[in-house]
Amino acid sequence: MLALVAPRVPRFAVFTVGFLIAGAPRFVALAAVDRLWAVYLISFVAGLSIAAVNPILGALIYERVPEELRARVLGPAHAISWAGIPLGGLLAGWATAGLAFPVACLLFGGAYLLVTLAPFVAPAWRELDRPSPTVHAPEREPSRVVPAG
Repeated sequence: MLALVAPRVPRFAVFTVGFLIAGAPRFVALAAVDRLWAVYLISFVAGLSIAAVNPILGALIYERVPEELRARVLGPAHAISWAGIPLGGLLAGWATAGLAFPVACLLFGGAYLLVTLAPFVAPAWRELDRPSPTVHAPEREPSRVVPAG
């Protein structure tokens, strides 16, 4: 069912709203809400809202990166993304040890909010809704086998 709806919704709106709901509200909930069920509920809604972001990014990559360059683009992009995961945990540990837990949560929530607002100020993000450019592989000459001897 979602596969029928996905091509008909604007990518920019789904992407930005998904990130806005998924990011900062979780940190604010951890800092300000004292009911565990409310934190779970906010985290659940955040998880649902971020679910559409990765398919949009994946579709963009396969639409806009030429096939012969995908390994060169996706390899470093995934490596850098995954390398940041332990760094985030380390920074969170230092912030929590040095500051009160609610202050650290609000600090990271504010940083997350600033990052998620970037699509609203940078015009390049509006290209999410533009049709993808047609990517053609360069014309190649057939390989010629030179007989040995």
